[in-house]
Amino acid sequence: MKKVFSILMLGVLVLTGCTNNQTSTTTPSPEATPAESAEPVTQVVEFPELAESYFEAMAGRGHITITDVDAQTKHFLVEWAESASVQDRWEMDVTYDPKNERLLYDNCTKTVTEFDASGKGTDTVEYTDGKGYFSIVGENLQWHDSMLKEAAEEPVFAPEGAQANMINPWTETEDVQEAEKIAGFKFDLMPEYALSENMKLWKYICMEGVYGAKYESVNNEMIVRKSNVTPSSELHGDFNTYSKSWDQNVKGLTVHCLGDGETANVVMFDVEDNHYSITMNPGSEGHGLTPDDINSLVNGMQ
Repeated sequence: MKKVFSILMLGVLVLTGCTNNQTSTTTPSPEATPAESAEPVTQVVEFPELAESYFEAMAGRGHITITDVDAQTKHFLVEWAESASVQDRWEMDVTYDPKNERLLYDNCTKTVTEFDASGKGTDTVEYTDGKGYFSIVGENLQWHDSMLKEAAEEPVFAPEGAQANMINPWTETEDVQEAEKIAGFKFDLMPEYALSENMKLWKYICMEGVYGAKYESVNNEMIVRKSNVTPSSELHGDFNTYSKSWDQNVKGLTVHCLGDGETANVVMFDVEDNHYSITMNPGSEGHGLTPDDINSLVNGMQ
């Protein structure tokens, strides 16, 4: 009987030992899976080197101020003077897309400030969900915004203080001979009868290949330009959004207009290798050139 009991106890011990071995081989210890407890790695995308401020190079009306939000976000403030009494302001947070070299945003807020005769400003928020991006072109930034619908070409901004790197370095002068020398050609400006009432020549605004003149009155501002290198669609430098776009025939010449459909704030046309533009009170729809004004001006500029 003792012999049988001993055999049974030995069997229990053997079975117990097998169970313990199976348990130890199928249950891994915590030290065996360190990857499961490791924290995820966040990739930090570094911004390219940017200036603190930029200015719009064609018309000189726009300005960008850049400030840091955090390591991967910057805040852009774009200010644009439509006229002496109206200023636009866009604010957005941008992130960097290194693959396409773009500064992206989808939270742009546009605010329009109108000033009364006393200088008091009234703000109107037009939208808060603007989308777009800035592409990096050398040292410059080109703005591509979904709301700039009527812009013939997206505005380009050059670093503040980089005068030597300006895309379109304008020179202002009251000397007609200096203007001709800078532009490289003459421009027979329209006679007095072609101008709107009380509009007077103020100064010339020129650069190589572009001859411009600015006219002003108490309530109006007009800039005419002629170029032998820059297409009329880019020459005007007005990137405001207008509700209407149409063509007017002036003695067989097709003249493209932007405005409210009745008066034009932007007029563009080409004659052989010469290109022309007229801007009247930029951004102020309903306060532009009438069809008769356009006829007189276009005929006077040819």
